[in-house]
Parts: sequence; structure tokens; C-alpha cells
Amino acid sequence: MSDTEWTLGSGSFAKIYGDMLAGSSLMEASVYARWLFVYLLACSDKEGRYHAQTVGTLGRHANIPAEYIEQAVKELEEPDSNSRTPEHEGRRIEKIPGGWRVLNYEKYRDYRTRKQTYMASYMKERRAKEQG
Repeated sequence: MSDTEWTLGSGSFAKIYGDMLAGSSLMEASVYARWLFVYLLACSDKEGRYHAQTVGTLGRHANIPAEYIEQAVKELEEPDSNSRTPEHEGRRIEKIPGGWRVLNYEKYRDYRTRKQTYMASYMKERRAKEQG
């Protein structure tokens, strides 16, 4: 699949943990940048890509007024020296052909709490015992 063949609503998702989000340096950004980041996490494809040809289109999709969308995108594209994630200098998104990509998307998508990790392991062992 080429970079411009992916579309909105590809069935992907990312878990959003309120305590992680509320404690992040993202909370220092504007409310529009915060909303845009959550929106992109929720609506990106399995590789963290979101299709929108222009900043204006992205703003309309995310329901962010035209006068605020460029600043919101800029805030997410810029380095964040206070970020807990040193990859990409704390940047959260990058422009790619045909849209934007959430940097570290896989990290957000695959994050598991200790309880989730335990339950996954427990269920795997249980299924193995039932089949074996």
C-alpha cells in the first residue's frame, strides 16, 4: 500500500490512559493541540498515519476552528524538551505524504498495564491447559 492509499476509519485504535496523558507535558500545550493529539491517536491507521491533504482538512476532520489548527499542528510537530519520551526529541506528529503520522504510535497502541499483561499471560496458560 502506498503512503496515499490509506484512509480514515481503517479500524485501528490506541488505548488512552488518562493518568499517563494527564501527567504528560502535552498538558502544557493548548487545548486544541491536546484534542488534536487524542483525535489522531483514535483515528489513525495501524501505523499511526492519518490521511488529510492539508492543515485545513485536518482541522475540519478534528472540528478545530481554522484560526487554531495551524498552531495546534505546530505545537505537536515541534520538539518538546519536557517530554517523557526522548524519541524524536519529544515531537508527537510529523507531516508525511498525504497526511500526518503519530510518532511512537505503536507504543501507545501496544501499551499494557501490569494487570493487562498478567491477564494475557494467565489466559494464554489457561487455554494451553484446556487444549493440552
